[in-house]
Amino acid sequence: FNLNIDKEFIYSVPDILNEKESSLLFKRVFAPLKNKIQIGFVVEDFHDKRENYDFKIEDVIDIIDKKPIINEKEFKFYKWMSDYYVVPLGQIIFNALPSFKLNYLKVKLKKDSYEVENVAKKIIDLIKKGYSLKKIQKNIPYFFVHLNSLIEKGVVEISSKKYRILKRDFDLKEFDISYQYKRPKKLNKYQQSVWNRLKNFLTDEFSVHLIFGITGSGKTEIYLKAMENILNRGKKVIYLVPEIALTPNFAEIFLQNFPNKKIGVIHSKITEARRNKLWEEIIDGNIDIVIGARSAIFAPFKDLGLIIVDEEHETSYKQEEKPRYNARDCAVVKGKIYNVPVILGSATPSVKSWYNAFTGKYHYYEILQRANLNPLPEIEIIDLKKEKGDRIISDKLKSEIKKAISDKGQVILFLNKKGYASYLFCKSCGYVFKCRNCDISLTYYKTKNSLYCPYCETYYKIQFTCPQCDSPYLQLSGKGTEKIEEKVQQELANIKVARFDLESTSRKGEMVKILREFNEGKIDVIVGTQMIAKGHDFKNVNLVGIISVDNILNFPDYTSSERAFQLLVQCSGRAGRDKKKGKVIVQTYNPENYVFKYFKNYDFKGFYENELYFRKTAKYPPFYNICHLIFESNNYNKAKMVANEVFEKINFDGVMKLGPAESPIRKIRNRYRFSILLKSKSKVKINSTVKYILNLKIPHSVDIKVDIDPENIS
Repeated sequence: FNLNIDKEFIYSVPDILNEKESSLLFKRVFAPLKNKIQIGFVVEDFHDKRENYDFKIEDVIDIIDKKPIINEKEFKFYKWMSDYYVVPLGQIIFNALPSFKLNYLKVKLKKDSYEVENVAKKIIDLIKKGYSLKKIQKNIPYFFVHLNSLIEKGVVEISSKKYRILKRDFDLKEFDISYQYKRPKKLNKYQQSVWNRLKNFLTDEFSVHLIFGITGSGKTEIYLKAMENILNRGKKVIYLVPEIALTPNFAEIFLQNFPNKKIGVIHSKITEARRNKLWEEIIDGNIDIVIGARSAIFAPFKDLGLIIVDEEHETSYKQEEKPRYNARDCAVVKGKIYNVPVILGSATPSVKSWYNAFTGKYHYYEILQRANLNPLPEIEIIDLKKEKGDRIISDKLKSEIKKAISDKGQVILFLNKKGYASYLFCKSCGYVFKCRNCDISLTYYKTKNSLYCPYCETYYKIQFTCPQCDSPYLQLSGKGTEKIEEKVQQELANIKVARFDLESTSRKGEMVKILREFNEGKIDVIVGTQMIAKGHDFKNVNLVGIISVDNILNFPDYTSSERAFQLLVQCSGRAGRDKKKGKVIVQTYNPENYVFKYFKNYDFKGFYENELYFRKTAKYPPFYNICHLIFESNNYNKAKMVANEVFEKINFDGVMKLGPAESPIRKIRNRYRFSILLKSKSKVKINSTVKYILNLKIPHSVDIKVDIDPENIS
């Protein structure tokens, strides 16, 4: 069951269900639990007698699925995730599976005449009267058993209300963004060198391959060659991308290059009805390629042949809510369980993957030339301390934007901060407007004329006087993508500007519309967050302006330098990808930071060596395993007390403990937060320590959140 306890429950199967189903293994069922009817998942099927148990055994009420909805290997994968991330197996299973609700389904009669038993006849009569499946279920015992029998006889047909499977002859308006990927007639010598080695490993054996290729080096062509090899053998492919925004581009690429293959798209924005139907198609073997964000890793292919993780370094592969898994790491383990090759690719590999490659755990390949042999963009660092007047867009950046547009090029301006201003404060007393539920300043959104908290997603009406001193002298400070968009519109006349962030692309179809118009040259300047920095192949961009990465560099986390370096490289890689020479302008108040030195010289190895030295000295991954424990409560003192008590009980050889301390954001959604950090060279010792902690008697008012291999410690 989808419960926060790691426990299996025994149920008996009544005769009427036994007659219809030989096995319930890996099927969902309705079963009574805690005086409620709940959906459970059958993980073991065995024969025994009730008399052999000294407790009451309830009956399964109904069977939902006609056939198993996962296979044995997929279940083994779920069990590994449960053990590794210390999450109850039921929560892993129900996170992976599509939600089941009767209102996702519709039913229609297929035959006018039929011979059926009395109960089935009653179902047909209710269908004729227009009853919903949910309403029929309440009136018919063992409803699904009878319904499945009617389906098998061809009397009724069940389908999802809304779904889309991508086919070549389908009306693909949702994915048509006028993007045409032109495959080269042949690989260049750098790509060919990689392919000559890689193709030998595309067998039915597990192996992991890290492809480090600079931006624009043609990694996609190698992925396509590998996919072609696997698909031609009748096997299936999972292709992971870090952002939902990248799925339209790649859906188009795959449709163009594999016209006879069916493609499924999985991510958090698709409807559950569509996800259910897609899951069914995957089980039936009707889907060849699944593309999507991190949840696509759960595609239950029986004949999986290859997993590709594009932009493997991206932190968005880590789910920040329970279960807190990393899809990249899960891809490697799933590959091992299914005995298939896994390809990781990036222009800025994660420090962890880089280390695994150079210690021989992964096969390593590199491409240090762009596919079209164009040079990498020229980089210029602007010291904002030396700028006079307005320091949002420097004079140099303004000048370069004008030049790029006059040369018939396009511009990307990057700032990883949404909204208009970072916070609102009182000039008289210094009061900063904060969220009532979270210990965080509120972001001002001009388009909504509201203050907003990104953690609890609460909007506040803008105020005109200070609640602390009643002063009317309030001021907005900081900058976000809205402000940059407005600034460009004000200072650079006759330039068409669009904004590309979560807020501006929230309406259905808006994301695709902006990308299409930018590709078609209808937009001159696009202002975006990291959504625009990842994986897009814009042919006409000759200038990238990085408004600032100082907020990332200054964030108190051991991965801050790695993230800043990756974002700088990825952003710069959007410039000069075709015929136009690219240029990158980076604005900062701290040009002396070592990250800028390595970035400006494209010294990837120097950066990784420096970072690995720091990680080893400070005892961080990849040399040590870490776990972040967060103690949360509505009561500050209780959270603090439990964190202190648990900290005192952690005394295990080979496990270091740091804390307890207030979390960097000490309150989220009215829950106070304290942190403990565990470090150990042994993953087994980390996990056994966490399991020990979770078995302690903890007050119900305090929750412990476990984050194995955290991407940030905030």
